Amino acid sequence: MVGPRGPQALPNGFVSSPPSHVIFSSSRFPLAESFSGRLAGHPFILDFYRNSQGGFIGVRYNSRPVYFGPGPVPTLSILNFTGPWVVVGTPSAVAYEAINPTSGSTINNPQQAARMKRYRGLGEPSHILGLPANNRWPVTIP
Repeated sequence: MVGPRGPQALPNGFVSSPPSHVIFSSSRFPLAESFSGRLAGHPFILDFYRNSQGGFIGVRYNSRPVYFGPGPVPTLSILNFTGPWVVVGTPSAVAYEAINPTSGSTINNPQQAARMKRYRGLGEPSHILGLPANNRWPVTIP
């Protein structure tokens, strides 16, 4: 879901995980996208917020907020769900982060998070749309 129609993962006043200690406010962090589902038999909400400081991520699991913090880069995508982890990031910027929606734990080391996405190496893939890296035009995907 996009925009205000999405479920809210975080209540106002929820403090982000260390070291940033940012306080969530729905007026300061407008909801950009929201995902919901079930994990280990309980509902979860994964929210992406955008403001002038960049992208932020909020997670609620089993009706309680478990995580709020900045994304690895200002523009990011969900790359993979691997067991109880969700991997977010931007391959072209070699920026990855893994978040456990059940506990709020994070893996901020890009190499460890990229391995969870099952990338063999960091950076852009060797082929895009079947074209090898040395033989293609630049591709920009918003």
